[in-house]
Amino acid sequence: MNFDAKAWHVAVKEVFEASPGYRQYARTAPCGGRLIPLCTPVPAEVDVLMIGINHAAFDEYDEAEAERIATEFTADVPVVNTYLTHNHNFARQLRAVVGKAGLEITDRWVGTNRCPVQTGTESFHDAIEKQKFPWFEEAAQKMDDLLKGLVRSTSPKCVVLAGDYAAKLYYKGKFKITELAPSVIKTSQGKTLLVPIPHVSRASYHAEAIERLRAFVKPVLEGQLTL
Repeated sequence: MNFDAKAWHVAVKEVFEASPGYRQYARTAPCGGRLIPLCTPVPAEVDVLMIGINHAAFDEYDEAEAERIATEFTADVPVVNTYLTHNHNFARQLRAVVGKAGLEITDRWVGTNRCPVQTGTESFHDAIEKQKFPWFEEAAQKMDDLLKGLVRSTSPKCVVLAGDYAAKLYYKGKFKITELAPSVIKTSQGKTLLVPIPHVSRASYHAEAIERLRAFVKPVLEGQLTL
């Protein structure tokens, strides 16, 4: 794999930091509008690329620890995998869902979000999406291009799109995420399977997320399904 994670990290930040609208937003935004391109390292071989919505707090019970983690992740490509190392809500819920699907998160699982702007305890929808900021619409288009480049370059076996906003990176129009069929796309080294799942931060979505991971991701990772 010929992928420069550090260059990608810088490119994501430059997209937003070049925008006067973003810079104005960041002055009063939750978490200072902090930009976090990746929340895991990027190994030479990627099994699963997890694309979520955006970053919340990295520790709901220890503000200092949450700040430490976020500061490290915005400064450079992470050296630890947040899904394996940390105990924030998304990591805990993801580990539970993946385990019940008969899978295990490893260091070959990579994590990012369709929106790199951290909003902390405020939801992405309330802080950004419903505001319809012109600066965000422009930056989001460039971010989408970078994300699709990440997929092409890293050639993961599966891309898990967690939540409607993440799924809209590839799926257009109105949809119910549990009714979206997985799609196979070409990458630089072969093919990858796109698997949309409900966002795992809510326990009420777990059953459907587990079923889709078990039905679509598990066979690919175990070599039972060739794309």
